[in-house]
Amino acid sequence: MSAELVSSRLSPGSRHTFGRGSAEPYARALAVGQGKLSVLDVSGAVPAVHYRVQDWLVRANDFERSLLRGARGPVLDIGCGPGRMLVAAEDLGLAAYGVDSNPLAAARARSQGATVFEQSIFDPLPGDFQTLLLLDGNIGIGGDPQALLGQLLSIAAPGARLIVETDPLKRLEARYQAILVDSAGRSSETFDWARLGSEPLHRYAADAGWTLLGSVEHGGRRVSLLGN
Repeated sequence: MSAELVSSRLSPGSRHTFGRGSAEPYARALAVGQGKLSVLDVSGAVPAVHYRVQDWLVRANDFERSLLRGARGPVLDIGCGPGRMLVAAEDLGLAAYGVDSNPLAAARARSQGATVFEQSIFDPLPGDFQTLLLLDGNIGIGGDPQALLGQLLSIAAPGARLIVETDPLKRLEARYQAILVDSAGRSSETFDWARLGSEPLHRYAADAGWTLLGSVEHGGRRVSLLGN
């Protein structure tokens, strides 16, 4: 079966979040400032995704900063991690906030002067954000892209923009139970996750009340711009 068409069954009831619990590979990698992390489908049906933690700890690159040109504040970065996009937004004079449920990631972002809500994006937040960011595969947060897009619409100001990085496989639509594993084989507890290409994202977005405004590709990365 093509990886672009696979969609594994969600196990209901998981309350764990990205990389938390067990050996805490995400927290370990953040603490040392480097390392390879892989998001694995526990059923093996969905291909793994690999990240380098050091890419999250440096300043936003030229392409990432370009996504903020013309943006309006306040900005909300969902799954902000150590805060590189918050720093980039503030460098442009934009009020910026992050939301991340990982205490160490939130602390790293705050150490750079960022304001971070240390909580789930599905918990109550103030509204009226003008620009919302979902980069680095964070459309997968919670394993339910439809619910995530609906939640973001509820906290977006009229005329807001949502910037979503989608999977390189543009037709991929997968919701699954995942674990995060580091290069030493240390694993997190399972958590609900999703991967979404641009084609299913645009369908989900329309159903949630977002309108496609445009898209951009650079260096194998695909980003969609949505408006409400």
